[in-house]
Amino acid sequence: MLWRCRLSWQDCANSPSSRTLRSSQIALRPFTRASPTGKFRDASWIDPRACRSFIPISLPSPTPAPGVPATRQILVDADACPVKEEIYKVAFRHQAPVTIVSNQRLRVPDHPLVRRVVVGDGFDAADDWIAQASHPASVVITADILLADRAIKAGAMVLAPTGKPFTASSIGGAIATRAIMADLRAGAMGEALGGPAPFSKADRSRFLSALDEALTRLARGRPA
Repeated sequence: MLWRCRLSWQDCANSPSSRTLRSSQIALRPFTRASPTGKFRDASWIDPRACRSFIPISLPSPTPAPGVPATRQILVDADACPVKEEIYKVAFRHQAPVTIVSNQRLRVPDHPLVRRVVVGDGFDAADDWIAQASHPASVVITADILLADRAIKAGAMVLAPTGKPFTASSIGGAIATRAIMADLRAGAMGEALGGPAPFSKADRSRFLSALDEALTRLARGRPA
């Protein structure tokens, strides 16, 4: 387990000289106390478990070395994901581990196959974690086209919450469409533009089938 301080030294009288530390170090870690001028005037010892400024963080599982079979996993870009319950249902049936990655703490089932990772509110922090953890035995669930591109480059299978797959052949067009829509919104001058269609029961059903098929393909060695 790693621990990270959420505050900058300007905001905290007990500013750490190192912002990340391991659980084995937490009771034996020196911290410097910063003066208003930014100069360090003395040292103190702080247990981050007793300091609300510190939060535990997790690191992605390392990408398997070449030649080492990767374990199936589902990585979920979870903050705005509308199909988490469907993911659990399919994952439990396939006995596939699920990692719920979010910027805020979300409720997850108390189940050995479910892991929760809270990455904080840094820009693209959840995307970075998921991209780093992705490998060819991963199924990534996200509606974020740029994250989908990164996961595909890592060899992962990627599904949108609607069940639509992102693939190496389709991701380029999706990125281009995203850029066009961004330009249209920027030039709309306050005019409303149509957004995506509301999430439907058909989308939910299609997602269930798509995730089941993706995990089945991985179990069979992912044929083309």
